[in-house]
Amino acid sequence: MAIGEVVGIYIDDDYVTPDGLFDITKARTIARCGYADYAEVSSVFSIIRPPGG
Repeated sequence: MAIGEVVGIYIDDDYVTPDGLFDITKARTIARCGYADYAEVSSVFSIIRPPGG
């Protein structure tokens, strides 16, 4: 286990959308999938959970 405190960050303005969010597809971030598997993020989608689920 690693425990730390973030004391500062820097985000290149090229990766910030006009509404102020970080654009993970433009930054081509890497996702940890499990085992020895990783994925490079090239597209993102959202799924809204149904009510009562």
